[in-house]
Amino acid sequence: MSHPRIVPCGGWCFVAFLDLCAAPTVHRLWRTALAEATRNDTTIREEDYDMLVYSAACLYLGFVLQTVVQLHSKARKQRFHNTFVARYHGLSQMGCNLLSSYGILLPSSSYDRMRVKAVNEADMECAYTHLPLRTCPEHT
Repeated sequence: MSHPRIVPCGGWCFVAFLDLCAAPTVHRLWRTALAEATRNDTTIREEDYDMLVYSAACLYLGFVLQTVVQLHSKARKQRFHNTFVARYHGLSQMGCNLLSSYGILLPSSSYDRMRVKAVNEADMECAYTHLPLRTCPEHT
């Protein structure tokens, strides 16, 4: 893997994304810019860097979010929310289980347990917020 000082901003995470997850056209641009920067012992040209960022910004942000999820053992809440949103938008249980094997979503059993817990917590938080409304004498 290349040295993070080759890119002006982003460091190892951006370099790892470009090496491992970028689309083939973006990866080709990256390898060409990297070879030129290594040959000249400088950072990559600003135009190439701007083109890389423009081409891969959204995918890179998703990569960063998934990387951050894996940093801490208590980050399961983020995976729970990702699973919740995926299920809401119609991803099947088999799709969730497949993505859980890559660490993106929670396995179905863990998701079901956390969903029950989240619903119970939401019920407890809302238990005292729905007080009976008083009828206003003017509107009766």
